[in-house]
Amino acid sequence: MEGSTLTLPRFYFDVYAPTYLVGARPRTFEAYKDAVTLWSRLVDEVRLCSIDVITLAKFKSGLMAGRSPATVNKHLGAVNAILTKAGPPGPRNRDALGILDRVPWVKPLKEIQRAPTPIAFGQIDLLYHAAGQMKLPGVHGVAAPAWWRALLVMAYTCALRRGTLLAIRWSDVDLDH
Repeated sequence: MEGSTLTLPRFYFDVYAPTYLVGARPRTFEAYKDAVTLWSRLVDEVRLCSIDVITLAKFKSGLMAGRSPATVNKHLGAVNAILTKAGPPGPRNRDALGILDRVPWVKPLKEIQRAPTPIAFGQIDLLYHAAGQMKLPGVHGVAAPAWWRALLVMAYTCALRRGTLLAIRWSDVDLDH
C-alpha cells in the first residue's frame, strides 16, 4: 500500500480494521469508526505521512467543542492506535507496518475523576425488597425476583461495571475461589 497518497480514513478502512480489529467486539468497531468519521469532519484531508503534532492538535481542538474530556481522549486514543500501527515496528509494536517513520502524538486531556456516589444501605434494602415485584427478565429456570436480587448482591459486593456485571455467565463463576 502506497503511503504517500494514503489518508487516515483510507488506511483505517482498507488496512487497520480488516487487519487489527479481527475478532473485536462490535462496540470497538463503532468506536474506531466514530473516531475516523470525526477525523474526516474536523481535519482537512491530509496524507497519512503528513500527519504531525499540529494536525493532531487541530483534531483535539475540534473534538473539545461540546465533548467531555473522556470522549475527547477516547477519540484521540483510537486515532493514536491507528497511527501507531502505521508507524515503525518495535519491541512493543512488532506488527506495525512502517508506513510512518515516526508516529506523532498529542497529550490527552486531563480527566477529573469524580468520587463514586455511595448508596445508603437502606436504599439497597428497598431495592432488594422491590425486586420481589419484578416480572422481567424471563430467564428460563430463574424467577425474575431472584435474578434481580442476585444482580443487586453481585453489584454491591463486587463493584463491577454494568457491562461486566451483565456479561457474567455461570462458566465464569468459581464458587470455590
